Amino acid sequence: MEVEDRLADRVLSSPGDGCSGWGGKRNAEGYPVLLVEGVFRRADELAWELAFEPVVPGMYLIHQCGNRECVRVEHLNLAEEPERLPRPPRRRPDMAGAANPRARLTGAQAEELRRRYAAGEGTQEALGREFGITKSAVCRIVAGQRYRGDLG
Repeated sequence: MEVEDRLADRVLSSPGDGCSGWGGKRNAEGYPVLLVEGVFRRADELAWELAFEPVVPGMYLIHQCGNRECVRVEHLNLAEEPERLPRPPRRRPDMAGAANPRARLTGAQAEELRRRYAAGEGTQEALGREFGITKSAVCRIVAGQRYRGDLG
């Protein structure tokens, strides 16, 4: 399949602000990427390259719309300075552990699970079945990666 077709397959319809959404992978900065000849390339740069020409070294694509997921060439422009869009938030610390509305355990239940595992009262698998969570979730709770006391 050609790069143009693969790019078009991942572009989503406009959410109302005129920007094109992205239904594929994103890099660490949140920009859409597409695998081309074994290398992940930024989709906005590919769109620009297909419409006009490759981005010249020393020049940067900026999103006039401020939406780093947008791949519409009408919203892109070349500049000598890289854009300084705020990075998308990775996590919401206020939603960690029991504060998360989708949490399966309360903070007290997580502490009980930790105490019982430390006392040897069951395996991670057995405790997971009892508390209605997976073994890997038990592992994360026991290791302190989830339901940390300071976050609920």
